Amino acid sequence: MSSSICPTCQTAQRKFYCVDCLSGRLHKYRDLTARAEEERDAQIDKAKGLLETIDRPRVLRARLASLEDSIIDVRQWTEKAREQNEILRSRLIRNRENLRRRRVNLEAAFDYHEVDKDARRENSEPPSYTDLVRSQKGALQLAHDNLAHNRRVLIRELVQVFDIRESIPPRPPNRSSGLLSPVNAAFGVGSVFETLSRRTGLMAATSAYPPSYLPVSHAPSSNSNPSSQSPSPVSYAITSLAFPANPAELANLPLEHVQAVIASFLHFIRLLTFYLNVKLPFQIVWDSGLAYGVGRPWIYAVQGDEDGGWAKYPAPQPLFPPPLPPSSQAPDSEPFEPYPIPLTVSAIVGDQPQELMTSNTRLLPSFTTALAMLQYNVAYLLFSQRIPRPYTLPLSSASPPDALRSLLSLCFSPSEDVGLFSHSAMKNPYRLSAPTNPHRGPKGQSREPFDLDFGELLRVMHAAAGTKDGKSYLSRRKRGHVGDDDWDIVEVEEEEEENSKPKARTSTSSRNRTVSSRSSRPQ
Repeated sequence: MSSSICPTCQTAQRKFYCVDCLSGRLHKYRDLTARAEEERDAQIDKAKGLLETIDRPRVLRARLASLEDSIIDVRQWTEKAREQNEILRSRLIRNRENLRRRRVNLEAAFDYHEVDKDARRENSEPPSYTDLVRSQKGALQLAHDNLAHNRRVLIRELVQVFDIRESIPPRPPNRSSGLLSPVNAAFGVGSVFETLSRRTGLMAATSAYPPSYLPVSHAPSSNSNPSSQSPSPVSYAITSLAFPANPAELANLPLEHVQAVIASFLHFIRLLTFYLNVKLPFQIVWDSGLAYGVGRPWIYAVQGDEDGGWAKYPAPQPLFPPPLPPSSQAPDSEPFEPYPIPLTVSAIVGDQPQELMTSNTRLLPSFTTALAMLQYNVAYLLFSQRIPRPYTLPLSSASPPDALRSLLSLCFSPSEDVGLFSHSAMKNPYRLSAPTNPHRGPKGQSREPFDLDFGELLRVMHAAAGTKDGKSYLSRRKRGHVGDDDWDIVEVEEEEEENSKPKARTSTSSRNRTVSSRSSRPQ
């Protein structure tokens, strides 16, 4: 066997390795291995020390992630359980409804069976005619009560639609913007600005809905002028436009304002009577709209019997202020005709004599008479619904009736009688008689008399407006030239007077021999 040379000690060896070198190298390797293990242990201990500081946050984060996963699972399970509960609840509701219906059917069948069995047992006949009439009367009474309730709801909503509320009386406009201003009549500039400013002031001054509808009185402010310390009556507005109760105050308002507020009031009372199904003593008729587009309102008395004092004024009265005289007309010129009756109006009530107007006239008696007719309609409407008037009798020219206040007392009355009485009611106690005779009930039944006399109301309105009709009426009554029914008696032929003296209340033939000469009253 050949020898080999050790590459480490360069000694010839017979084997392929050197025992001494190998043992030394192994010893060296052991030392290195021991040293490396010590360093490794030191690094492991150091790493363990570092890991101990971050182990707790890691555990917390892991636990948080686990809890979030659990919450997601719980939410999903909750949603599924909620859906299942909804399905079960709907099924339970259906089952309960079916059970209730079955119970009702069973009870009805049981009752029918018992009634049928008793009927067969007693050999009873079908329900009598009186029972059927009684049941029909009960159903009719229930329907009538429901209709009255719906009417009360409708008229209260109607007040809110027309924005009727209490307002501070507007300040009188300048002289250049009154009814007799030819500049405003020609261009309408001042009236537009007056109306806009008044509308803004009314909307800011009105009280809140609904306490503002209750009639209250306002005391004057302490810092006001001593000459104006007298308390002014409360004014009411419709569609944010003031409607004063005193007709003399209408002369201080612009022409457009008066026309708009009267048109709104007529539309309101038309809807109110339509809902309540009540006919009024005075009817409104509109002309063909000569220069106003929608027409102008006229009011006249319907045909009635001889007991209706208001029926003595069949002539149409204008419910609109008189138009302005021509600007070229001098103050001392001849009078002109302010109210030409259109053909559409004369076809209904016939031709009537017209009154004349000069350029310095502020309110005509016919316009004041029309306002009195409108007030009488409002009073009759309250009377038909058994609502007391918000004013006392006798009337005073210092405080004439307020139409809006009266209608508000009707619409917001807590009485259950509102809506029960109408001209179309089928039951006799609730059926109103014709407005031609409000002093008697249907078929002559006695009822509370309607104590408002139209002649007295007309006198008060003319006295408040300052027109000559009311003053002449007082003077004629003092002199004894007015009949019992407020007719002006004129002597007729001597032969008829010798044969039969004319009496205040006689037959219709004797009335025809009495001539009505109302020279100062409007026709």
